[in-house]
Amino acid sequence: MGIRYYWRNYPVITILLVALNAIFFVGPDLLEIPSDLTTVLYGGGLTLADVENGEVYRFLTSAFLHFDINHLMGNMLMLVIMGYRLERILGHIPYLILYLASGVGANVVTFVSYYMGGDYRVIAAGASGAIFGVCGGMYAVALIGRQAEGITAGQMMAVILITLLSGYMSLEVNNMAHLSGLIFGFLLGLAFYLVKRMRRPRNPWV
Repeated sequence: MGIRYYWRNYPVITILLVALNAIFFVGPDLLEIPSDLTTVLYGGGLTLADVENGEVYRFLTSAFLHFDINHLMGNMLMLVIMGYRLERILGHIPYLILYLASGVGANVVTFVSYYMGGDYRVIAAGASGAIFGVCGGMYAVALIGRQAEGITAGQMMAVILITLLSGYMSLEVNNMAHLSGLIFGFLLGLAFYLVKRMRRPRNPWV
């Protein structure tokens, strides 16, 4: 069984994304790199000052960094549950584009909010913008197709509302990233799903 077999039969992008998030979190310790979590976060997290200094790569890198193990595990659990299904529905490449665009888009909106508020003290990190993008994509698919791999639009909306509510109950959560990621994911999911329905490929992963 070669790469093509796994590409056509497994959620390889979801597996890769989970692995990358985990590596960014535990990598320095496993590789015995003299670094701590604070150093990693300030090296790739999203801050107003660093982006103003031209470090635009932080719009992407911050989406793969997490503050603690609970932050990481919560995001990865949602990614595994929802990402597997959305990847199967949309195909590998559209799903990857949706994930990255939602994560980066959410961070751009976050940066704009920091800029408008002149907030130089906050550092933003985490995959939640991209995860909400996946949830938005799932909702779009379920809304048009009546269900998405066994999940209805009503069930998906309930998950989204509960998750958003829990975020608004915490002062440490970047709710702007959640909402913007959700919107980006919904729009991209809707577009990709409508295109795929017109093409109707035989293999669900492609």
